[in-house]
Amino acid sequence: MSSKGNVSLNISQAVSVLKETYRNLEELFNEMDRVAGEENFISLTPKFLRWRSDTNYNGWLVASFIKVYQYNEGMEMQIDGLQEGAVFAVEVNLEEWESGAVICLMKYDFDLSQWTRLPGVSDHWIFWNPFYFEKHFDQDCINDIWYTKTYEDMQSRYWGLRSGMAVEIPLHTVTSTEDVRTKIFDALRRM
Repeated sequence: MSSKGNVSLNISQAVSVLKETYRNLEELFNEMDRVAGEENFISLTPKFLRWRSDTNYNGWLVASFIKVYQYNEGMEMQIDGLQEGAVFAVEVNLEEWESGAVICLMKYDFDLSQWTRLPGVSDHWIFWNPFYFEKHFDQDCINDIWYTKTYEDMQSRYWGLRSGMAVEIPLHTVTSTEDVRTKIFDALRRM
């Protein structure tokens, strides 16, 4: 087979692997929402958040998926489904260059009075930028825990986000319902 044939085959196999990865992620997200209910978390996002772009080829492929939750213990706010208290997010990042695919567990402190609605699919940036975009945030990593603080002049742009913290776990270590319960939701509860 020519080298051009090998390249074409490699591309087809890569797409096949990606589709299988997406199928597995769909199962993970469904299981996360199921376990979240059992663990007294509520999902603020029925679908995962993601960044896509037709004009930037990096946005043709979805590599970062975020689900947003709250612990079901606060008083209801004016927005249906939103409660007082911390906001949590679980990001599956397939492109983490140093460690391979990871799950990022994130806890945010928002001034929720600045929210006008629940997050939609395209609001990925609100939850992703605080840990990846240095221009609007003071970020630090201490003992493998990431901390972020929104610069005051940027807080309204980020829906009243004041601060957040995050930890990463390897994606391949979450392989069962018990892992979803302990490695994701128990860990969020301890943050």
